Amino acid sequence: MNGSRRINQRFLKGASVSKVAAVEAEGGSSSAVGSTVRSGSVDISGTNQANLAVEGQALANQKPRTIIGDEPYAGSKGTSDGGMAHPVRGKLIGSTEQLTVAETKYVQEMLDGGRTVEVIPATNLGRSADFKIDGKSYELKTMTNVANQSSDGLSKALSSTIMNARGQSGNVIVDARGQLGMTSEIAERGANRAFGADAKMPDGQKFESVVIITNQGTVYITPKKVSK
Repeated sequence: MNGSRRINQRFLKGASVSKVAAVEAEGGSSSAVGSTVRSGSVDISGTNQANLAVEGQALANQKPRTIIGDEPYAGSKGTSDGGMAHPVRGKLIGSTEQLTVAETKYVQEMLDGGRTVEVIPATNLGRSADFKIDGKSYELKTMTNVANQSSDGLSKALSSTIMNARGQSGNVIVDARGQLGMTSEIAERGANRAFGADAKMPDGQKFESVVIITNQGTVYITPKKVSK
């Protein structure tokens, strides 16, 4: 996705948004490995980031929307532009009892944003994704407490985290909000490292998309398909 893009405010549902006219996303340039869209002009945190994470494909070709008031936009049944909307709780399918604290927190963020979340139970038949969010499979990884907080150290650690999800789902979400030193630029480099390693594997490319949630914003990046 190249060039300047506008993010439709309705894709930030699930968060408290007050008098925000529009969110400008930087159009990330295509690299040798992938292309990136970053949230660029506002500090997106908490549930804002979590909801943006599963809406990467929706960033392009959207009209800006103005939200007035502190209640999140409720979706297609919400009020007209400029009106007050009402939050809609999402739907949970399955149980969260076997989830980690981080996974449970993320599921709650998705539900608060009106998403339908299906928890995929672990089995002994092989590795699988953690969730289906609105019908699409995702593997969630968290990244914290990396000792080497240099740019190179963090990007390598992120690449390893992403590669650890290989074979579980083609769509990976890394919640790096708890990792000191993580920036959107480092996140992009780490994802591209993983894509490069993925492309060299004998069983072919596995990743379809990677989302890294940072305290600076959310990075959505897709790999460039490599012909062999």
